[in-house]
This record gives sequence, C-alpha cells and structure tokens, in this order.
Amino acid sequence: MRPTVAIPSRPRPGIAIVVVLVALSVVGALAAGTFLIAWRDLGAGVASMHRARAFSAAEFGLLAALGEWDPRWTAAPPGLVALQRHSLGDDTSDTVRVWRLASSSAMLVSSSVAAGTRYAAQRRLNLLVALHPLGVSVPAALMVRDEAAVRGGSQVLGTDAADRDADCPPDSSARAAIAAPDSAVVDTAACGAAPCIAGAPAILVTTLAAAPDLATSVGIDRGALIAGALPIRGTPITPGPTQAVDGGCDVDDPLNFGDPVRALGDTSPCARWAAPRYATGDVRMDGGVGQGILIVDGNLTLSNGARFAGIALVYGALRIEGGSRLDGAVIAQRAVVDEGSAVHFASCAIDRARRGAAQPSREAGFSWVEQN
Repeated sequence: MRPTVAIPSRPRPGIAIVVVLVALSVVGALAAGTFLIAWRDLGAGVASMHRARAFSAAEFGLLAALGEWDPRWTAAPPGLVALQRHSLGDDTSDTVRVWRLASSSAMLVSSSVAAGTRYAAQRRLNLLVALHPLGVSVPAALMVRDEAAVRGGSQVLGTDAADRDADCPPDSSARAAIAAPDSAVVDTAACGAAPCIAGAPAILVTTLAAAPDLATSVGIDRGALIAGALPIRGTPITPGPTQAVDGGCDVDDPLNFGDPVRALGDTSPCARWAAPRYATGDVRMDGGVGQGILIVDGNLTLSNGARFAGIALVYGALRIEGGSRLDGAVIAQRAVVDEGSAVHFASCAIDRARRGAAQPSREAGFSWVEQN
C-alpha cells in the first residue's frame, strides 16, 4: 500500500482583481440602470408638467373668447371670423380661432403650446357654442315712465310694420301704441286732426312702465347687454351702411349701424348687421339709418329724417322730430314725437336686434372635445 502524498495547491495570482472588477461592473450596471430610470421619470414628469400647462392655456383661450365675445362675430357669415393670440408667460402661448357654423352656432378652436428647454407640449380644444338671441318682451311700440307727447301730425302705432325681409312676415296681432304707469302722462292734444296713436289698446296702463330700471321692465339684463355692445362716440352722428373691399359689410366702420332700408340694394350685405350700441351720454342722430339696440345713458334725438329699426333704451328723454321714424320699440323715461315723425311697432326689426345681441353659451350636451 502506497502512502498518500499531499500535493500543495498553487497560488493563483490576480483572482482578487477579477472578483473586484466583476463586483464593480455589477454595481456600475445597477447604478446606471437606476440613473436611467430616474432620468426617464424626470423627463416624464417634466413632459407631464408641460402638457398640463398647455391644457390650461387652451382652456384659458376658450374662456377668454367666450368672455370677450364680439358682436361682429355674431353678424359674420359662416367661416373663420376671428383669430386671437394670448401669451401666458413661461414660453406658453395660445391661439383661438372663431368659426361661424350657422346662424345660431359657432365653434371655438383653441391651440396651445408650452415649450421648455428639452420638451414641448401641444394641446387643442374645441368648443361648440350656441348663440341665443336676447330675451326681451315689449308690451307696446312706446313705453314711458314719466311722460309722453305726440304732436304735429306724428304717430305712434302698435300695428306690426311690414318688413323688407321676405322671410319675416308681419305679425297680425297688434300691440299697444303707448304703455305708461298712468294714462294721464300721455299728451295727444297737439297731435293733429288724424288719430295719432293706434293699437290694441291705444294706451296700456301697466306697472311695468314704473319699474326702477328700464331694461329690467322688458326682461333685459342691462349689464350683460352693455358688456357686449359697441360704443357710440361723438355726437351728432349720421350713420349709414358701408361695404368692405371684399364686398361684404364693413362691420369695422363705427358709423355702420346696418341697413334696414336696403340703401345698398335688395341684397345689401349689411341687411342683418344689427349690433347693440351703448352711449354714456346724449346722442343726436341727424339723418342716416341704422338698426339693432341703442342703450343711451342720456337723451336721444332722431332728427332730419333719421331712420332706426330695433329697440331703443333711453335713460333720459327721447325726441323724434323732422320726419324721423323708429320701427321696433322704445323704452324711455320721457318721449316727444313731433314734426310728422313716427314710432311704429315692428316685430321683425325687434327680432333682428335680438339676434344681433345674441351671446354665446356652451351647447347643451357634448360640446367640448380635446384633440391631441
């Protein structure tokens, strides 16, 4: 039997270095993976922040367009009618396009961009809005609070006036000629031989005429109406319809109050231009034509054959003279109709004025959509 001989193991130089290198590689890979995950999460967080900013900017654009609605957009034909741009800081901007779709609807398209050093986000929101005509209920051709006088062969008529618009036949039912809190405030002693007031009834006694605010008495929200009205600057004025270079109605002309008499022809582009207008003081309309709604915080005078169709809210004295005429309805504190002039109830003129003062609201149902 041979004896067992132990063979001593040989040293393996460098194995420790290999183990250390492998361990360092594993730790480095783990560290790199952790860094990549953190970097990716950071990028996702920054991108999400930009998307949120872009979404908020697009929403702001829609709300701004609704709050700053221009009556010229209401009267515009179908198509792109306005472009608004907003700069919101932090490299965030928004562009809103206003599209008219039909006579009673519009589409707002808000496109926003939120930019950063390495990331950028875009959002687009569409909002369908309905254009609701102004709510108003007038009981007479002329409603006064304090006093009314009809003189010099003038007339106030509650029968519905014929209209140039074939799509709007006159209403067969007559309104009152004059509405007042008391019949004693109506003076017709100097109106002439012919009957100067006619309606059903001629004089309507109603507490509406004594309401504290003229607009409220006929169901109008004065504040909302003024907020959406175009200003009247300067007096006297002689308004008249004007055409733009492209043949459409020049709605940017401050003296273009529409064309109720078709001065530009039967197919006048300004036939339906009837924006509400507001004056902070007295206004004198010396000739000319116009339509829509007039809100006058002072006295209103129509003279020299002036013609206006629609609704007049006069918080002072109304005077119609020199063969002038107002078709529609008037609500005033005091009124004088003189020198062969006339106030004639006209439902079609009132309807155009209501539509011209239409304000947007979100369409009922599914009116909002996001497009990425």
